[in-house]
Amino acid sequence: MASVKIPLVQMTDLPPVCVCCGQPATQMRRQEFRVSDVLTAAFLASAAALGFLAWAERSITVALPVCDDHRRRGRRSNRTLLWGMLLTVLFGVGAYVGSQFDSPAANYLAVIAMFTFIATLVIGMHEVNDGLAVKTLTGESVILTGVNRKFASAVQSGATARTATRH
Repeated sequence: MASVKIPLVQMTDLPPVCVCCGQPATQMRRQEFRVSDVLTAAFLASAAALGFLAWAERSITVALPVCDDHRRRGRRSNRTLLWGMLLTVLFGVGAYVGSQFDSPAANYLAVIAMFTFIATLVIGMHEVNDGLAVKTLTGESVILTGVNRKFASAVQSGATARTATRH
């Protein structure tokens, strides 16, 4: 995966390359990214230290080019959650059946089921945005991480072509 710096003026003119896999994009997907920076964290910490209840959040909504396979956000996370929950249920059933026969394996299976459940939730939540994240948001550009290398090179070549035509 790569990262790419996209000028905000170019956000409406992204190349038709899927941001997730690099295949030709067939549609645009609107996606909201929450940006947590040091200033927001400092504001929240100072408000909490002074006894105030405050919430500060910056976000940006971007229309990203995607292929048919990535038209819905979080498909990978849905599969992870499905298979992880299936494994959790299987380990849980194994623990229940083992406990009916006073098997010492029942305790181990119960612990494995619990860790499988926790790991599934953590991994699934991490994958919900298909690995995409906003690293930096400024007044002129946004740095998007987790993009496909083909998308990053297409954005960079498009930006250099626009710069060359202006001069």
